[in-house]
Amino acid sequence: MTQKTLRSMTGYGHATLNEPDWTLTWELRSVNSKHLDVKWRAPLFLRSLESTWEKTLRRHAHRGRVEVTLHLKLGKAELMGVSLNRAQAGAMLEQLTSFAQSQDLRFSPDLSRLLNISHLWEDDFREPDPALAASLAKGLEVAASNWNEARTTEGQTLLDDFSARL
Repeated sequence: MTQKTLRSMTGYGHATLNEPDWTLTWELRSVNSKHLDVKWRAPLFLRSLESTWEKTLRRHAHRGRVEVTLHLKLGKAELMGVSLNRAQAGAMLEQLTSFAQSQDLRFSPDLSRLLNISHLWEDDFREPDPALAASLAKGLEVAASNWNEARTTEGQTLLDDFSARL
C-alpha cells in the first residue's frame, strides 16, 4: 500500500533571483481554507501577469488562503512602466508662475516637490519587459516549490505525531 503525501495547509516559501537589472523575491504564506483564495501583493505595473501567476500557483495548490508577495528592486527606470505627465506638470508650473507674478512674488520652483505629487506619475500600460516577466515566472515557480516542500515537511510531522498518539 502506497502512502499519499500529506501536506499541511499552513506553509511558507520564498525565492530570490538576482539579475543584472533587477532583484526579485517572492514570498508565499498560507493558512487553511476550504477554497483556494489568493491575495496578490505586487507592483501595479505587473498586474497584467497575475492571471499567468495564478495558473502557476494552481499547479501547486488547490485550496488554502495564500498571500503572495513580490518584492522587486529594479535597476533600470524604463522597466517600471511609469512616466511623468509633462502636460499636467507644465500647466501647474505655469499657473504657479502666473500667480506669483500677479502677487509680485519671486517664484523659484522646487522640482523635487513635484516628485511627491502622485497624480503627476502615470502608468504607461505597456506589457512588462519579457525578460523580467520570464524571471518573475521562474522565481514564482521556485517559491511555490519551496512552499510545497515546507507544507510537505509539516504534513509529515503532523502525520508522525498523530501516528505516535494513536
